[in-house]
Amino acid sequence: MKTFRLFGIAVIVILVSAHFMSCSSDDDETKNVLGFGKSKKIKKIGIAGQFYYTFEYNENDKLSYATYYNSPDMGNPHRSYEFIWERDSLVVTELLYGQEDHIALKNNMICKINGYWQTYDEYVYNESNKLRNLNHVDHLGKSVESYVWEGDKLMSLTYKDHNGRLLEKYRFTYDGVNLVGYNPFLINFVASFSSPDPSYLILFLAHPELVGFRSSQLPSSSVRDDYFSVHYSYTTNYEYEFNSEGYIIKIVAKTPHEVEANSMVEPLLTINWE
Repeated sequence: MKTFRLFGIAVIVILVSAHFMSCSSDDDETKNVLGFGKSKKIKKIGIAGQFYYTFEYNENDKLSYATYYNSPDMGNPHRSYEFIWERDSLVVTELLYGQEDHIALKNNMICKINGYWQTYDEYVYNESNKLRNLNHVDHLGKSVESYVWEGDKLMSLTYKDHNGRLLEKYRFTYDGVNLVGYNPFLINFVASFSSPDPSYLILFLAHPELVGFRSSQLPSSSVRDDYFSVHYSYTTNYEYEFNSEGYIIKIVAKTPHEVEANSMVEPLLTINWE
């Protein structure tokens, strides 16, 4: 686990559980749940002033092409990806080397992605299609991230290693602010285990509903408890900026000291919508 996750990597696999999987077999109902075409889409997102992604969509408002740039002042793309959607699958192609990943879908949700060296991840939903557990399985066994939701609010997440030892916990607080569209920042808290390729991060930024992480709620702060060696905790406060239509366009993360001193801090995320 990283000390502070900055959208470095993303993963995804979903375990279809008889008790916790609530994907509907009705296409219209599924579209209402997932929200395809119900709001504007991310066109460009910059991360910590170091690199950024651009997004293009097809006529069904699904991601079709994306490019990853190393930094805002670099004209040549670092990597480009094509996304081809079918009824029960998604093909992601890295265009420089031609590498393809085939992702199985069930009712427009990801079912499974295998990782490298015989690793894989399982995503388990609650009855509201929110991510409940992320299980990473490798030669050591299974490590687990667990997520607790209150409606649309992510309240906490915990990370336990293969031996069931608690290593990390996040707790979130809210001020009751609802935004237009969705909050892409929360995808930061879906840890990456199996796939270091940024194509999955790009996919989930555009379609967080694929992994049960679409939310219109804005956390005002988080508290991270670290149990890796000596237990310690620290607080991060979040500040937001919106455009005239109410869509979030900037997210800043500050320590309590930076908030008290009214310090200028580089935005964690800058977002353009279309």
